[in-house]
Amino acid sequence: MKKVLMLLMLLVSAAFPVSADEPVKDENRSFYTGNVYYEKKDYVKALQNYRAALDMGIESGNLYYNTGNAYLKMGKIGYAILFYEKAMRLIPQDGDLKSNIVYAKAFLSGARIIEPSGLSFIAALIKSPFGDLNLNAVAIAAIALYLVSVVMAILFLITPFLVKRLRVLFVLTVFAFVWSGLVFGIRYYEEEILKKGVVVAKTAEAKYEPVESSTTYYKIQEGDEVTVLGTREGWRHIRRPDGKSAWVNEAAVEEI
Repeated sequence: MKKVLMLLMLLVSAAFPVSADEPVKDENRSFYTGNVYYEKKDYVKALQNYRAALDMGIESGNLYYNTGNAYLKMGKIGYAILFYEKAMRLIPQDGDLKSNIVYAKAFLSGARIIEPSGLSFIAALIKSPFGDLNLNAVAIAAIALYLVSVVMAILFLITPFLVKRLRVLFVLTVFAFVWSGLVFGIRYYEEEILKKGVVVAKTAEAKYEPVESSTTYYKIQEGDEVTVLGTREGWRHIRRPDGKSAWVNEAAVEEI
């Protein structure tokens, strides 16, 4: 699939030649030009073109992934993790992406605050059968299972003799529908309602109040993942996985 995408971008680029000295305006050509610079190990220009495509509003798992790779090559681990996490929401099945997230996090220093086990473990267990599907794919699966369940129910009303033959299949289909619906609900809450963020600054002080003179509550480090509760006048209200909330400089944390 990636090779086909790259071939299409190559054809588009050939039809609309651009200057190699600055980011191009078309998002597809920007992506392709960024890849060319990336292969040349010119990560700054690669990133300029990737960001140009992002600024045009394009949302692509491969674009997020390549942007993360460019940041990783430049040593900006926080930004690399940020864009890898963005990519994970669109192409969670990508093995290279999963490997690169692990690789990037290996560069992080210091102890990390992890989310308490319990509900998070249960949620992860529930989501695991659909782990390689993005949110849209989970929704499609839930709708398809619902429609199959409805069709089978109608068949049972029309031809009662099918009840005994298809009863187990019907029960399994309904169960799968309920499970997929539950997974969609959890994933939707996590990805669309909760505002997750990644610390992109090397380190930042989290304060009790959104003013520089406020007392420091704790410190956050590059690559830390937090929940963004709100933004106010250059400050972000964040919550760590352990539940402790504080205010940090807005530039220190980027939303996924």
